[in-house]
Amino acid sequence: FHVGAPGAAVTTWLRTTFRQDDEPLRRAAVAALALGLDARVAGWPAELLELHPAAHARLAAFLSASRPYNPETFSRDVALVTGLATPVGPLTLSIPDPADMESLAPRARRAAGAFCRQVLQYGTAPARAWLAEVGTRPWAELHVDLRTLEDFNTEGFLRCYHRLAALLRVRPDLAGVCGASWLYDPQLAHYSPGLAFLRRTAEDGGGRLIRLKADPVQTAYAIARSPIRRRLVESGAYLPVCYGMYWTRAALLAWSERALAEERSAGPERKHLQVVRK
Repeated sequence: FHVGAPGAAVTTWLRTTFRQDDEPLRRAAVAALALGLDARVAGWPAELLELHPAAHARLAAFLSASRPYNPETFSRDVALVTGLATPVGPLTLSIPDPADMESLAPRARRAAGAFCRQVLQYGTAPARAWLAEVGTRPWAELHVDLRTLEDFNTEGFLRCYHRLAALLRVRPDLAGVCGASWLYDPQLAHYSPGLAFLRRTAEDGGGRLIRLKADPVQTAYAIARSPIRRRLVESGAYLPVCYGMYWTRAALLAWSERALAEERSAGPERKHLQVVRK
């Protein structure tokens, strides 16, 4: 799933139909697509749908405002109103269509690349076991949307992961959830310990973390909101590295069941999760 793909598809349609794709048309297209969302998400778990009213209130406020509609924001909104993506708290989840035959080749390439990296990082036997479990099934992908960071904390991510488990319970056709970001870099335990829970929770729950690369895009994200990280990067003390996170369906469901069981046994005075499996 490429973040820009939904927006590109609608832009092509607008240009073909109206011979233009100006900002009023883009806003109107998003609003029109939103009218059919209820039918597209019928059957989704309640844990995901409970976030839609707030998400659509934000979207309606944005569409009626005069702020510029940049291509990435437009594409994210198209994905939301077509059911290709959904808010899961501090992150957005893109949900692939397994029937999309055009995605088979990219999925196979991704599976091969992840397998090779896992051989190098974990060894041949664990990598083979992982590949046997997931095959070339599609992955739901996690993305950061800078407009929805209010729950970007430990509690918010715990609720997020339980929402992901709720989806995977009803979608056995998905391999699991994945993401790629500097936020999974083990260096954060030293340079930004407040963010280390992102990697730690996934890793402790059976997720695989695979080193990808250092690049200017991830570095820009890493320093955008932290003067401390910016100074460390500028001094050469810290180079952010992008890691891929792969949390298989079986491992994530097992983590969710354990975490919910621990919450129930802890007693009401210690409960803090707001998302409980129905």
